[in-house]
Amino acid sequence: MKWVTFRTNATANAFLEQNTHAATEELQKNPVSLLLEHNPSAAFIQNRLGRLPIHVMCAAKKEIPTESVKELIHAAPASVDAIDPITGLLPFMLAGAEREDGRILFEASFVLLLENPVNVLFGGERAGGKRNKQGKRKMNV
Repeated sequence: MKWVTFRTNATANAFLEQNTHAATEELQKNPVSLLLEHNPSAAFIQNRLGRLPIHVMCAAKKEIPTESVKELIHAAPASVDAIDPITGLLPFMLAGAEREDGRILFEASFVLLLENPVNVLFGGERAGGKRNKQGKRKMNV
């Protein structure tokens, strides 16, 4: 820990005000920003199910901050083409799948498609996905 000595209270107060403001700004960043800022390779780390952070984020039941999606794409551009090992879907498909509450994360899906529009053409063929007895692709997220 670094110790600082001040000659006057005014100098100490100015220092505290400046650093408190910086710490507050740091805490207001989203968790993805903080993680990638301190460990950019975290975007490539798979969980125990083999999912990348982009898969986990796109399959989440809650709203996805678009800025977080953009930051993950920036840190790991190839992840937009990575097929989710659980669902067999690409990230844009995961984000675009209807949630149990009826929501669809259009904005996140659009951001992912902008990164690689070719996934619209070949995503269905490349992402085998799980199929039901009628041969239709399951979209359970």
